[in-house]
Amino acid sequence: MHKQQISCPMVGHASMPRSQLEARAAADAASMGDRLGDELRAQIVSLSAEVTQRLLAETLDDAAQQQMIEGFIQKVGSSS
Repeated sequence: MHKQQISCPMVGHASMPRSQLEARAAADAASMGDRLGDELRAQIVSLSAEVTQRLLAETLDDAAQQQMIEGFIQKVGSSS
């Protein structure tokens, strides 16, 4: 009969003092919080851009878009 090896990440830390384990757990939790915060910010930026794009598409009809483009071209042309 073969014994099956089970890997446990905490087994190697069993001999570490409690204070070191607590410090490591706190550092890991802080790191995870930072990563989650970064992911959340990226999702907010993405969703904000999508909402802005949809609002502009709904708000500006073809004539309004054309007028904005022509106005921009006139401003750029007059500043040269």
